[in-house]
Amino acid sequence: MERTFSAGTVILEKNSISNLFFVIVRGRVKLESDNRTFFLSDSDFFGEEAAFLRKSNPYTVIACEETVIQIFDIKEARDYVFANPSVFFSLFTRNISRTWECVESVNEKHPSYIRFIEKIFPYVKGESGTPVCELSLSTEEISSRTGLETARIMDFIASVEHLGHFKMDSRGRVLTVGRKELQKITGAYYENRNFALMTELKGCGNFPLLNRLKQKENLH
Repeated sequence: MERTFSAGTVILEKNSISNLFFVIVRGRVKLESDNRTFFLSDSDFFGEEAAFLRKSNPYTVIACEETVIQIFDIKEARDYVFANPSVFFSLFTRNISRTWECVESVNEKHPSYIRFIEKIFPYVKGESGTPVCELSLSTEEISSRTGLETARIMDFIASVEHLGHFKMDSRGRVLTVGRKELQKITGAYYENRNFALMTELKGCGNFPLLNRLKQKENLH
């Protein structure tokens, strides 16, 4: 069944009970739940909690503009999902993202990322805002220094490439953004910690108190 909702129409109310699955044909809707608000548009879907898990709706859904929606009952929804792999994959990723919501995403302050930078930092050459500086180490040498297998090194770099500090080129070389940018990352990580493994100011690292004492010494 296909329905058209005018702007401002409430399509679903939070905590309401439904057994329907909704796919947006065209238009835009707003989903509100407590202090969270997000938007969906063409080809997005909602209502999977009620249709597949027998749960009440966790959000209120409001049409932001004139919106055309395809509405399925439970059997129709299952047939639709199995016939559309992209929808199945979206349901899968939504599910795992909710399951692991409490787990921190990989970012430049992740401890494993910082440890990797510290181990390869002595071999970083040059300065650049983008990963174009080649390491003076091969992946095999990085492996021996980090204790990770070469294949895992390559997988690790591929996994953190979105952060913009490392990448592998077509010849299998590891490229970095350079020493100064990597120092900024470790400096930010250790800013509120007591000790730092990286050194920056004459061996004082990023330990705030030691840095301040060193600066005072330099004034005398």
